Amino acid sequence: MIDGRIARGGQTRSVVLEAAVALASVDGLEAMSLARLADAAGVSKSGLFAHWPDKEILQLAVIEHAVRQWLDEIVTPALSAPRGIRRLWALHERCQAAASSWRPKQSSTTARDRCATRSRRPSGTGTA
Repeated sequence: MIDGRIARGGQTRSVVLEAAVALASVDGLEAMSLARLADAAGVSKSGLFAHWPDKEILQLAVIEHAVRQWLDEIVTPALSAPRGIRRLWALHERCQAAASSWRPKQSSTTARDRCATRSRRPSGTGTA
């Protein structure tokens, strides 16, 4: 049985990384302040340090998370297409779909709220 604190910690970590990728996508990784990230994720700055000992390690985790997202949402699904031009086209289509569905954060909802909404979607309805 998993301790509830461990499960919540993992969920908080995911929420923060989602918010960090979104912020870094708009302003760049270096411009992302810890205060702004904490606010976007709905956690305290000290809550960030409970998961990452310093900003550089957090930035590295953000990059790893973005790479995982890219692989999971773009590359891996495209690999199911037949080799050659069809696979290349599938990769292109997934990139286009992802780019057209991406919008910078304009609302006051926190990353935690957005992740909770995402987790309630029926399977197979996620965005590319």
